[in-house]
Amino acid sequence: MKKLSIVAATLAIAGFASSAANAAGPGGTASGTFNVTVNLTPICQIASTTTFGASDALSNISLNYASFDPDTFGQTTFNVRCAAGLSYSVKLDAETVTTLGLTYTLGLAAGTTPAYTGGLTAVADTGATAGKAYIVGVKIAGGQGGDCGSGSNAACTNTTGRTVTVTY
Repeated sequence: MKKLSIVAATLAIAGFASSAANAAGPGGTASGTFNVTVNLTPICQIASTTTFGASDALSNISLNYASFDPDTFGQTTFNVRCAAGLSYSVKLDAETVTTLGLTYTLGLAAGTTPAYTGGLTAVADTGATAGKAYIVGVKIAGGQGGDCGSGSNAACTNTTGRTVTVTY
C-alpha cells in the first residue's frame, strides 16, 4: 500500500508540473485584438491672427471723418480655419449702415485686398487647417454732412457693433 501512495503522489506532482508548463507555453506568445474609435467633430475658428488663441478678439475699425470730407476708408483683417475639407461661408451682418447721419458700406473679401463696396457680404470656401485670411473694408462716401444732434457744435462719436459669422 505504501508503494501506491508514492506512485500516486509522484503522478499528481508530475501532472501539476505538466499543467503549469502548458499554461505558460514553451517560448510561445499569446495575443488579442482591440479597436480604437476616434470621434471627430469638425469645427471652424475665427481669429485676428493665425495663432487662434482663446481670447483672440477681432480688431476694431476707427474712421475719422469731418463733414463733407472726401471718401474715407478703413479695414480690418481676420483669419478662418476649419477642419480640412469642411465647407463653410463667411458673412457680414450688414452691407450698409448709417450712424451720426453718415452712411458707410462694408465689403468682405478673401485675401488681403479690401472690398469697399457693399454687396459682397458672403464668401464660401472649403476648410484648410492652416487658416485663410479675410479682410473687411469700410468706406464712408465723401460729401456727407453728418449729424451730431440738434444744435451741437462738438465732435461726436458713435460705435456700431458689426458681426462676422462663419457658418459650417
